[in-house]
Amino acid sequence: MPLSAERIRELQADSPIRIEKYRNTMRAKREKKLLEAYVEMSKKIGRLSTRELFLAGLFLYWADAEVLYKLVKTFWIFKKRFQCSLTFIL
Repeated sequence: MPLSAERIRELQADSPIRIEKYRNTMRAKREKKLLEAYVEMSKKIGRLSTRELFLAGLFLYWADAEVLYKLVKTFWIFKKRFQCSLTFIL
């Protein structure tokens, strides 16, 4: 005896167990894809020195517009107040 359309809909759409299995499957696929990309890029880039990691972190910090604005404003006030030139050496 076949199931009614209502019973089929009930079994397919509203099953929390099915939804959780789907979420877990998608999470596992996403994590696997990210891990593969990480391994591939790690092989291409190689090992980074402490200096390179520091510079990368510094650039990411500067990329934040608010931080950069505050930094420039602070240096501008310092320069105006003490009438000295500031040079950046990286």
